Amino acid sequence: MGGYLNFSASIISFILLQSIQLVIGIEDTNESSFPKAIDLGGGCYDFGGVLIDRKKTTISFDAKCNQTSGLVEYALVHESGKIHESLFQTHIPPRWVHACLLLLKAKPYLDFFDANITLETTKEVIETQGCKVDILVFWDHSGESKTLDIASMVYNQIYARTLDARPFIFTGSRTFHGAYMAERDGSIIAIYHDINAVINSVDIESASDDSWVAIHSSMPPLDQKVRFQIKVRPQFSKN
Repeated sequence: MGGYLNFSASIISFILLQSIQLVIGIEDTNESSFPKAIDLGGGCYDFGGVLIDRKKTTISFDAKCNQTSGLVEYALVHESGKIHESLFQTHIPPRWVHACLLLLKAKPYLDFFDANITLETTKEVIETQGCKVDILVFWDHSGESKTLDIASMVYNQIYARTLDARPFIFTGSRTFHGAYMAERDGSIIAIYHDINAVINSVDIESASDDSWVAIHSSMPPLDQKVRFQIKVRPQFSKN
């Protein structure tokens, strides 16, 4: 990703506010409704509970375990979203996640849903297109610290496999009649392809909404507090 500029907290706040206003369209642009970035030093900022680390190109925030078994369509939703279909839920708004990723120079791959998702196009996306992200979940339970890739928490019951640690992709959501759709739906990280989610799985079988189930043995206890980390991979485009 290269180096980063050491911006002040006020400049970071301004950039985040502009990003939020951009991604949600023309509505809800009251600056007082958004948090101010707090400079923690070393390229780290706290933005309303989202820790932005510009050196490590990560964002992290609190969430809680929402589902430990059964069919799932999402890895993470806002607490106002489709919690009955998601592994985890968080109080962090989708637009904040989107804006923080933009601050890390991530570029949403807006053409992801325009392509015919096949094995070949999925391979091309993984290798050459868009901004991929890696997602880890951290938690402590019974005196033990655990860390798992989100891909290892779901299982395809039709093809008998996990996501195999494939990366997710920053697709961004869409704005419709001035409304940022991820904010409306509460969709943040989708396992089943969702054009309104901020981040989507690149797995070809994610086109099916009845394939993926939670792996109970890999999940933290229900309602367990966890920490999500989203790491932006180096980006490149096919010329």
